[in-house]
Amino acid sequence: MSDKQPDDSTATQEYIDISLMILKRFSGRLVFDVFIRRSATHYTKVFQKGDTVCWNRVETYREKGLRHFCLLAEDFDKYTIMVKYLGRTIAQSSGKFSAAETVVVLKETVNSTIQDIVDSGEISEQSVESAANIVTVCVDNLSRDTEVLFRLIKAMGEKGYLQKHSISTSIFSILLAKASGINSAPLLQKIALGGFLHDIGISQLSFMPYEKENFTDKENEEMERHPIFGREMLEGVKGISNDVLEIVLQHHEKADGSGYPNGNKLSFPPAQIVALANEFSALSLRHPGRDPMKPKDIFEAFRGRSQEYNETLLDHFENLIRPNRNR
Repeated sequence: MSDKQPDDSTATQEYIDISLMILKRFSGRLVFDVFIRRSATHYTKVFQKGDTVCWNRVETYREKGLRHFCLLAEDFDKYTIMVKYLGRTIAQSSGKFSAAETVVVLKETVNSTIQDIVDSGEISEQSVESAANIVTVCVDNLSRDTEVLFRLIKAMGEKGYLQKHSISTSIFSILLAKASGINSAPLLQKIALGGFLHDIGISQLSFMPYEKENFTDKENEEMERHPIFGREMLEGVKGISNDVLEIVLQHHEKADGSGYPNGNKLSFPPAQIVALANEFSALSLRHPGRDPMKPKDIFEAFRGRSQEYNETLLDHFENLIRPNRNR
């Protein structure tokens, strides 16, 4: 839109804030209109669908103190696709991005995950956003050590699924922890961080499990070691407590001892929470070879093998995800 005057509009439609920094990093043609907010009811279109983003204009807005652009709520899905693309780019070439830009991409992925969770279930948006705020605190804490941040993002892979699954698991873990009566901020942050990093050991496998429907015996053996790999990767990392390490190690253990890697009966409450949230997230997200399951079907599957879970946690979780199921 370099040769056009900005278009003014009023807030007769719903608008959503998006990151100015994200837009500056996108090099393709836009698939949505972009606005700036002049007031609570007045918006000005500064880029339109089909434009190539002018970095100098974005930088000018940033220098004036602007931190967010806006887009129509109906275009948010298109924006999240762009965020996913940038997430893959960071994983492939993290050296080209600053720590601040990496954190922004992660936080925007958190925002898109919030929308997905709200759209797919019966959890209030306020509850999901509250849980997500704790996840963003964890992201901020990780960003204090840029080398660790880039290493962890690269380890989450280039496909995008693992980043979203990690964030989704973290959010569901916080929701479940709060529903179980946990209110301690330090403990909630440990649970959030454990949920975010739980699958980091996947990066050490010789294959990508999310791209396969069936594993060979050798791949199964390797897969069952990824919690050990994850713990080993995180040992000695500043800000990663022993509780977080135990969550990562135990997130596939079961209450009846049928899980892995050690086949121990899962009794560590934070790990019990993340283990259940991890399974729910994995089944509710689409990935190669499998369509997402509906919450009703997921909990029917859980109830069919209830011996694997803490029964009280399972009740709390279903009440959280399906509060209206008995109506």
